[in-house]
Amino acid sequence: MDSYTINFITWNANGLKQNKYQKFQELQCADVVFLQETHIGAGDEHVIEGLKKRWNVFYTKYNSSSSGTAILVRKSLDFKCLSVEKGNCGEYVLLKCELEGCLYTLVSVYNHQTDTKTLDNLSRYLQSMTTGLLVIGGDFNTFLNPFIDKKWSTGKMTKNRMHNKLLLCVENFMKSLQLADVWRRMNPVKQDFTFYIRDRPVSRLDYFFIPDECMWRVGSCEIMNSRFGELKDRQPVSLEINYVSTVPLLIDQTQSLFKLFHCKKILLTDETSSSQSEESSPAVSEVDIVSAVQSLQVSDTVRPDDIPVSFYKDNIRDVIPYIKMLYDGIHRGEVNCSELYFQDPQDDIPHFFNADYLIIATILARRLDDFLNPQSKGMIKDSAIVMITPKTVCTEAMLCCLKDEIEDSHSVLYQDFPLVEKIFRDSKFKKCQGCPLKPVLTALKLKSCALKLCKNLENYAVHVFKTNVIICVPSEDLDEILAMESSNNEEYDIMTLYRGQSVEGNESASEDYDGLLEDTEDNSQCEDSDNGSNEHEGKSKSIERTTMYAVVTLEESEEVMVTASNWLTADKKQCYWPPYKSSEKFMEAVQYRFAPQTGEKSWEKLAVLFHGEYGTYEEANKKRKEMNEQTEQAATAVNQVTGTCPQSPGPSQSGISQNASGTKRKRESRDLLISAKSYSDIEILNIAKKIMNEVDDRLRNITSTDQKTNEIKNTILDSIAKMKEMDKDKRRKETIGVFGKTGEGKSSLLNAVLGLEGLLPSGSLGACTAVITQVEANLEDSKYIAEIELISKEEWENEIASTDERTDTDNERIIAVYGADADKKSLEELKKDAKYAEIDQFLSIGKKTISHSEVLDFDLDVKCHIQQSEYSPGGWYWPLVKSVTIKIPDRQELLEHIVLFDIPGTGDCNKIRNDLWKSKVRECSSVWIVNGISRAISSIEPWSIMEHCMQDLGPGGQCKTINFICTRTDDINIKEYQRSALPSGDQFTSGKNLKTACIHHRNKTAKDSVKNKFETMKSKDFRRFTADVFTVSSKAYFDADLQMDQNETEIPKLQDLLKNTNKSIRRELIRDYVNQAKGVLFFIQSIKLDTNEGMAKLKATVCKDYYESLEKALKELNSRFDSHYKIIEQCFSKGVEKSVEQCVSTTKPVIASVKPSDKTLQALCKNKGYYWPKSKDAAVDLNKCLAKHIYDNIDEEFNLIFPVDSKIKTGKSVQEQIDKFSIIQNGTVYPPSSMLYHIQNFMKTEETKVKTFLKRDVVHRKKKIYSSIQTTIQDQMTAGYKKAAEKKGVGAMGRRETTIIETIELLKDSMFKDTKIQFLKEFKSVTSDICERLKSELSRSVERSFSQSSKASLMDVSKEIETLETLSEHIAEI
Repeated sequence: MDSYTINFITWNANGLKQNKYQKFQELQCADVVFLQETHIGAGDEHVIEGLKKRWNVFYTKYNSSSSGTAILVRKSLDFKCLSVEKGNCGEYVLLKCELEGCLYTLVSVYNHQTDTKTLDNLSRYLQSMTTGLLVIGGDFNTFLNPFIDKKWSTGKMTKNRMHNKLLLCVENFMKSLQLADVWRRMNPVKQDFTFYIRDRPVSRLDYFFIPDECMWRVGSCEIMNSRFGELKDRQPVSLEINYVSTVPLLIDQTQSLFKLFHCKKILLTDETSSSQSEESSPAVSEVDIVSAVQSLQVSDTVRPDDIPVSFYKDNIRDVIPYIKMLYDGIHRGEVNCSELYFQDPQDDIPHFFNADYLIIATILARRLDDFLNPQSKGMIKDSAIVMITPKTVCTEAMLCCLKDEIEDSHSVLYQDFPLVEKIFRDSKFKKCQGCPLKPVLTALKLKSCALKLCKNLENYAVHVFKTNVIICVPSEDLDEILAMESSNNEEYDIMTLYRGQSVEGNESASEDYDGLLEDTEDNSQCEDSDNGSNEHEGKSKSIERTTMYAVVTLEESEEVMVTASNWLTADKKQCYWPPYKSSEKFMEAVQYRFAPQTGEKSWEKLAVLFHGEYGTYEEANKKRKEMNEQTEQAATAVNQVTGTCPQSPGPSQSGISQNASGTKRKRESRDLLISAKSYSDIEILNIAKKIMNEVDDRLRNITSTDQKTNEIKNTILDSIAKMKEMDKDKRRKETIGVFGKTGEGKSSLLNAVLGLEGLLPSGSLGACTAVITQVEANLEDSKYIAEIELISKEEWENEIASTDERTDTDNERIIAVYGADADKKSLEELKKDAKYAEIDQFLSIGKKTISHSEVLDFDLDVKCHIQQSEYSPGGWYWPLVKSVTIKIPDRQELLEHIVLFDIPGTGDCNKIRNDLWKSKVRECSSVWIVNGISRAISSIEPWSIMEHCMQDLGPGGQCKTINFICTRTDDINIKEYQRSALPSGDQFTSGKNLKTACIHHRNKTAKDSVKNKFETMKSKDFRRFTADVFTVSSKAYFDADLQMDQNETEIPKLQDLLKNTNKSIRRELIRDYVNQAKGVLFFIQSIKLDTNEGMAKLKATVCKDYYESLEKALKELNSRFDSHYKIIEQCFSKGVEKSVEQCVSTTKPVIASVKPSDKTLQALCKNKGYYWPKSKDAAVDLNKCLAKHIYDNIDEEFNLIFPVDSKIKTGKSVQEQIDKFSIIQNGTVYPPSSMLYHIQNFMKTEETKVKTFLKRDVVHRKKKIYSSIQTTIQDQMTAGYKKAAEKKGVGAMGRRETTIIETIELLKDSMFKDTKIQFLKEFKSVTSDICERLKSELSRSVERSFSQSSKASLMDVSKEIETLETLSEHIAEI
């Protein structure tokens, strides 16, 4: 028979957003995947949509923190989707499809612990709507056999009502569809588990179910071991289904089937007609028949009589009388089952049965279920437990047991025994695989054997399951049970599960099994105990999937509460909250982790402040109590300071504080008198935002007919709206530049720091990053995004236009794009290449965006745009790219306020993007110089980079720190290093292993050497920066086999640098927000207080004082700025004088340095005096050379006036002059309750706000001042450069040099004079704008403060001001 297998996996993924890569790796061996607890809610679609390249994906979208199911079908299969059904709460996905030409009904189920309806609903649907082979996989949240499907380790097992309900639901579900637990059927005695807690096995909760009759299709079923430790708590289950080709039923066969069925009825009537007058046989009801027919599965199994199950389901009214007649005929012995109802056996196929036989067998099997109840005698204290499983299945033995049982205790059902006996007597084969009667009879036989083993015992309990029977006896009777095994060894096996507490080593387990026995003994007396289900009732919590609880603060009521983790939204900022008023009901919902929306009433979604997650409710509740104690202590301290009465109501039983009427109580901001030391920066920001939101709401609710009051109200609302926009837009970021030569590991370093192996291409095998790449956080969603900015078509054609004028760099680009030998083609020849049209179309878009959910898919799509490879020419787009911005998710802690700027290594091909390159360097607030540790001192490239970039980093930029990073510390030759490091022949004596000792020694040596070299640098510019040295191993950070502790790789130190920078910026932003919030509240409070006529006069006087103070302060500031202007003008004049005298002599050596290469000089001219040859460690920059004497004369004063770090006090800096500026008169003090007191505080906050903005703006404006020197020189020289570039033919190089020198001679007087004029103009613009901004902003603030009507009255915000003052003090202390 032609066959192969289809591989299925079912798995509770516990959320696809975490550990996505590892989870999808687990699925590589599968053809079809059933997933549960996907946690896909609104906005999370990208997590699973990203799989659609390789899979057909069908999933539910319900909740970001719980539930959710999916089915994935690999696209390599011959697949056709027929229909898809989904549960409205994400509990199942049902897919009808064709796989490799076969029909299937596939169901992925997540049976939540509180859900008792889903399986019942599915059962009713599948009974009538199944197509082909039914395969059900999922997490059912209960164990079918507590003796072997659950691992007991310590503690007595308690009864569990939730498990009782779930188990009953699952058992009824299996019975209604005649399903088999595939793994247990394949492994009748094995113990293995799918659910773990802290790497310890707990239970088997995940199952594959298929119809019992189709078990022959199963190749294997295994519980897989996850390859990744972090996924250990949930193990997948795999299933192999053997594919067998079948002939589908055609629609036009219906009439033929009716004819066949009619013939069967006629034959049956003929056989039974002679007995019609006899006393009727035991009746079979229509209810029994319909229920049995509905339970049969419409599979593609070929029946012996060619009439499929679907025919019986579709024609049930015709079937009922026929089945009754057949039942009677078999009972009277008039129908021979072996001739009519079995398929002839063959060696390579299983037994198949006609549908009418299956109906009769199903009816009988269900009646025989009554014999499978547990049976016990006496009481068992110290119990031993054994399991009995069958060795062989003997039909005669099973029938004998059945007869004995019926005669002894079930005489009412004795009438059915002849029917069963005749069915099996007539059968030529004894195993009858797929027959509904076989599992029942097998279990019955095992129960009979168990009772025989226990017949002489005073105390015992027998529990019956479909594949085994459990016997519990006193431990002292165990040997007697085992002694009887040998005499019956051909029929069954006995396995001892537990020998009793009296046996050494079993003490802890005894408690578990004793508890289990108590439960099962109770259940043996229950009328609804069914099919040997040993349910465990009670109110204690169930052990299910990882029981996680969270501690949160309800923002509305300020109460700290314990909640179920699955109630939280994905961002943990909101929480679903149950509508229960009963404290008991609420606690039950938390402890059992009810699914949100459980019950008839909808759940409310509340804003929360998330504190942490815990494995058990007890741990979470302990944390809640600790936080409440801290809050009460802090409130007491604040109350002592503020003189207010403490308000510390405990949490209400339902989790939300309520007033007498039962409605939720919303605390006013005045109750937010807290100790700020109890809160983090983010929490402080959230409190401030909450206060402003409440103020905003209260203002909007104020109605007034007074026009002036409404104007003031709208002004305040506008201020609050601007604060919200300020928080949303334009987050402050700092740039860190990463410099280094190709192959020194810059990209690998960034990958390690970000914890994303393979994000940026490494320099192995000739591949390296070839474009300016900046990496930042994606704060919007969880996708990896690349924004690729392209050059224009005109720029590209200009670069490759002439074969004669192409440099090595140009040729390298052409080869990268068009392939080998393309550098020998002219532009016209390239245009004929098919690739040219593709490139033309590509460049027309201007900007390309790539987005993926998985880093591996992202890397595949992005690398051709940023990576070059000398071994694989053609198809690379990096020459067409200006820059790439990569945004990565889930790195907010590292990159929220940071941009990592990966600059192509020295010697790379794409450095011609000069303007962009320089602008990015000027943005760097920190620089990482990367070099291999083996050449940390000897290599000149890092120091050359520093020399070249010094002006753009220092006076022309904003760099504060330089970090030297020595890479590849793990790459060391131990013997060679010992010889070089210890030439005397000594050995390292470290307690660590030899390699580690060598690495540590070399790291320390390298750090000391680099620091010494940095300190001895001649350039004063170097000494302006703070510096540190790191010795790192990116490879060892990812590869544990290298046996380096992660801290030893020093990658965590660099991560800490990013985190601390993030915190610092965040703190500044929070400080700004709180300051502005205080200003708004002070303004409101100043309006609140009523004034009289005398107060109006006083206000007018104070207002006039403010305006006079403003004019005076501006005059003083202008005077100081004028002094700076004169100083810098004098320095610049000296620089101009020197430049005019020496510019030619200074320039000639630079031109001479490129003289051997005519194309380099030509490229220098084409690029307006700037070119970076591939063979050089630094760029050739004629404009910088011409500006040298100006820089030499102004840099010292310029750095004093515009220091990079505003915290550095030079006595002359513009930032210091801004700090000195104030319109608040010293010594002016007003009573705290007065209007003028609040106006004064409002003016202080307004002054602080505008000064903070100006100090930051100065850092950016000074870059333009400084860069204007080279920009002006370049503009003046452009015509000369162009003229020199046009020189061609023999001697062109000499003529180019002459043209450049002549241009300099011609322009030097006017060029340097214009440079001075432009520089001073930019300088004056900055200082003038500072004064204008201060004047306009503060004048407006004064006007607002004193212009309101004395009748205006808004609201009291004094308590809110106190809270913000407390928060401000805390921020200042951090």
